[in-house]
Parts: sequence; C-alpha cells; structure tokens
Amino acid sequence: MGKILMQSGGGTPTDDATATAADMVVGAIAYVDDELVEGSMVEREGEQPTTGVTVSDGLVHVGMLPGAYRKNGRYGTPEVKASVDTVAQAAGVDASKMLQGYNVLGKAGQIAVINTMGSGDGKGAYSYNHGEFGIDTNNQTLWIHLPQRSAYYTRPDGYPHVTMPSSALGDAVREQLLQGARCTSKWGMNFEGSIQRWVRSGDIGGQGVMDALENTVFAGDYGARGRVVFMRMPGGSYINPDIMWAQAPAPTLLPQNIRAGVSILGVQGTMPDYAATCVPFENAHFDGTHLSGWATGKVSGNRLQVGDAYRDELPRENGSSDGKNDWWWAFTPSVDLAPFREVKVTLRTEAVNATDHWWVDNRVYMTRVNGSPGNRSASPIREVSNQIKGVSTISIPVSDISRQVFIVVKIHVGNLFRKEGHSGRFLAKVEKIELIA
Repeated sequence: MGKILMQSGGGTPTDDATATAADMVVGAIAYVDDELVEGSMVEREGEQPTTGVTVSDGLVHVGMLPGAYRKNGRYGTPEVKASVDTVAQAAGVDASKMLQGYNVLGKAGQIAVINTMGSGDGKGAYSYNHGEFGIDTNNQTLWIHLPQRSAYYTRPDGYPHVTMPSSALGDAVREQLLQGARCTSKWGMNFEGSIQRWVRSGDIGGQGVMDALENTVFAGDYGARGRVVFMRMPGGSYINPDIMWAQAPAPTLLPQNIRAGVSILGVQGTMPDYAATCVPFENAHFDGTHLSGWATGKVSGNRLQVGDAYRDELPRENGSSDGKNDWWWAFTPSVDLAPFREVKVTLRTEAVNATDHWWVDNRVYMTRVNGSPGNRSASPIREVSNQIKGVSTISIPVSDISRQVFIVVKIHVGNLFRKEGHSGRFLAKVEKIELIA
C-alpha cells in the first residue's frame, strides 16, 4: 500500500493541506498540517447494490453507499445495481394496466388483446349466450356483454366491435309487419312494414264494411262446395278488426234480371223465362292464362302480336336478311300489383330446320299505364330478361310495386336462318302468365 510522508523542516510544508481521513481511502496516509492522517473512506467494489430508487422531478434517483468507486464493474465502469422489481415499483409499473405482449422492467402486461375481426368472420368478440345480451327497457337500450370482459379490443380497420347472433333479434320480415310500424330482426335494423291496412268504407247495421279489391266479384265453382260468389280480397294486407263484411258493386243484381222462381243472394227473380227451351252452348270456358285477352295496337310504335307468332320460310344464311326478328305482346287489362309479390311469364321459342346459330333475348316489362289507347308508351318500372331458348320462365319480383301496370313481352331473335335445302319454320309464343300473391 502506498504512503505519502510529508515532514516539516527541509521537506514540503503541509500547513495548507486540508484533506481529512474521510477524504482518503482506507490504507492511505498523508501529513496534513504536520500531522500524519490515515484514510477512512471505504473502497467500494466495481458492482455495488443500491440503497434505494426514487422517481421524482422527472428523474430517477438511485441511492448508493458512501465510499470510493474506482473499480470497474462488468460493463467497464463502476456500477450501482438496483433490482428490476425495485425500479419497477419506484416507476409505478402496474402489469394489470399493461397490454399482453408488452414487458416493462420484468412486468408482463396482463390486459388481454382481442382482435374482433377474429379469423376473418368478424366474430373475434362474439357473445353467444342469451345471458350475454339483452334489452334494458328502463333505459331503452340494447346491451351486449364484452365476452372477454376487461380487455383491449382492436381490429385492423380501426373499428373494433362486439357482435351477437342476429337470430336473437327474431326473424320478422317487412311482409309480416304493418305499414307505419317499424321492427328490428335478423333481416335488418328499424325497417318499416309493408302490409297494407285495408280500412272500412262504411258500415251496415253498425258493422264495418270494406270494398272488394278493384270492386271485383264473380260467381264460380269452388270444388265440393259447389257454386259460390268470389270477392277479390287485398292479398298481403291487414284487415282492421272492426270490419265484418266485404262489398262489391252489383248494379245488375235486380229482380227483373233474375228468372222468376229463382233467388240469387236473397234477391227473388221476377223475369219471365223465355229461354227455357233453348239449348246452351256446351264446353265454353274462360282463358285464364293470358289475363283477360291480348291487347292490339302498338307499344312505342311497335306493332303488337295477337296470339302465337309464326314465321315460315326462314331466310338463308349469307343472304340479304340479317336474321333478326322482333315480336311484342301486351295484355289487357292493366294489373294492380299491390296484392302480388311476383309475376311469372312462361315463354316458348321453337325453330324447325334452322341453323344452330340462332339466339334469343326474352324480355318482360312491368310498364307504366301511359300513352293513348292503341299506342301505349313503353315506360318500364321493372324489366327482367333471359337468353334461354325453348321453354323458359321469367320471374319478376313486384312486392315493392303498388300501382297499375301493363305487362309487356318482347322476344328478339337473331341469326335466324334456315338450313341449306330446307324451308325452316319458327314459333314464338307466350305460354302463361302467373300473378303470385
């Protein structure tokens, strides 16, 4: 151990020296003011434990024992060591307030991270059980428990959300709900009902009476029940509970129009029977496949076809004809689509001895009732088409249309040529029209 000996006399004077024992490490001596002083400062090791850690004033204060720090620790300088727990506690690190996947000073985050996108189906935070969601009728709110409870919810698009089975909201559709009422179900949020309210037009004997739809009434056979009177009702509509009867005009239901001795719907006939010996025309029937009949005239300048369309003597290929043909049909009377949800039109196209290159474009229009009689304008509300040869059925959804329309059909045929050495023949027709309530 080194020593410094400074003596008075001929040596260096020590009167100005100020060192004390605490200023020198243990084992060091020196003369101070002509007196020998031995050091008392403890020599610390290169790695020394801290006496405490405090965070204040925006700084981390690390406590250390007094002494001399001249030895290097494992990282090349004197070091004061503090345990990770001590630093974390001083810094206020709380694992319960940190996200999982993050580690600060040895404290692993405990808050679960939930990607609500899940595996791409959006069900990363999906409440399955009925006890996890409900309606608070007092606060008029829909509540959903977060299935992972306290957690951090995220989503790549920045819109994390919790989900629940939409089937829990019911399965009502607008066709099951009255107009003016609104509903939420698995099919949509806060949608309005489409069921028309059919209101009373008057009363008889204090009981409500409604009008038959379009004042339609007729007599006919009804299976085993025999002859009955049919009144058209508003299909898909709601009839108020105060309505007990339906009526339709019957201006000719008079005694003088009914054969004497016959009672029809309570009306006793007085007309003499002059036709008692006449022979009735048998097997007469109504054609119910094409509404009431084929319309004549034009639609937007196109001549209407009456009945089936035929073309004999097809042109030859590479001749002067381009092989194109158009046929138009319109049906009378107009149809009020309010009671119906679908119109089906069945078409047929047949080519005999024609080349295989012909094609069709079948179109059905629900067109507005405008223009003048005999020359209506094609102003379609809805148009549906297909390109099927032979027999095909075109379905037109009409539940959202509640007005009078004409049903118009167009069949356009292209590349219609006869085979070489044959005359060829083509048929285009409207097989059937169905109005589905």
